[in-house]
Amino acid sequence: MDPNISSTISFAFQSQLEGRPSSSGKEHKYDYDFWHLANTNISLLKYRPVENIALSHELEPSIKTLFLQTNYSKFFGCSKNFSDTSPRDLTASNPEEICSDVSGTYTEGPFLFFNFSTAPPSNNTYLRTQALEYAFGDGSPAFVLRYANPDGSITDKFLLGSAITQRNHHNVLKVCSFKAASAETLGWPFSCHI
Repeated sequence: MDPNISSTISFAFQSQLEGRPSSSGKEHKYDYDFWHLANTNISLLKYRPVENIALSHELEPSIKTLFLQTNYSKFFGCSKNFSDTSPRDLTASNPEEICSDVSGTYTEGPFLFFNFSTAPPSNNTYLRTQALEYAFGDGSPAFVLRYANPDGSITDKFLLGSAITQRNHHNVLKVCSFKAASAETLGWPFSCHI
């Protein structure tokens, strides 16, 4: 692993056989490497495909690079995967100039709230955590993210949720998305098999 990577976020999906979940378990499909660059207010997420894995169009992420400007609570994402460019070289430029397929802002109080804008044709999407407990301290990072209205009120449309499913392994999250969510709810606002 590159010594400059702060952490890696790995994505694994349930194996499929003839369009149905298979009993062979999960397959590691891709990673995002996360850097927080010293002496800057910029963090960077970069997509890294797993070697010899072919992704369906449905599973391949459209955003390959994401810049976070924490001092301005802003982010910029793009479909370009700057795989041959070092994080330090990428952040030497203005992120808005090289990565503008999606941009947005976030606020942290009282709820975590996101405002996403896509490149032309312009479209705004608003997301908000369902509960105030999105900052975890020593607790488990379990949250629900829902679509929201511009005023910050949430809608009934679910986007993403997480839960710890392995006691004493707080670095392993089960994350469910709208596509993976089942219509059935089993004590959670969502249910899925990841």
